[in-house]
Amino acid sequence: MKRKFILSSFLLILTYLIPLSILSQYQNSPNLDSVQKITFVTLFLGSTVIIYLNWRKGENTEWLRWTLKILGILGFIYSGVIMALLFLFRHGIGF
Repeated sequence: MKRKFILSSFLLILTYLIPLSILSQYQNSPNLDSVQKITFVTLFLGSTVIIYLNWRKGENTEWLRWTLKILGILGFIYSGVIMALLFLFRHGIGF
């Protein structure tokens, strides 16, 4: 139980805090487009792993499992939408 909780907490920190700090650090960079893509791919993959780890029945308490599921799903949706917008509007007009 402790190992899975520690792993989920570590992934949560890596998945949500590091991409946001990278984006804020390089917000005035000339190659912001590539930084955004890398950041949101990291968020997307990290959310997928968090969902996978916590979707199965485990030893975690029920509220913790559902909290991590919800955070993973929200990160998955958010990063998917942002990546889609980045790719659709990369040449200016989109669609």
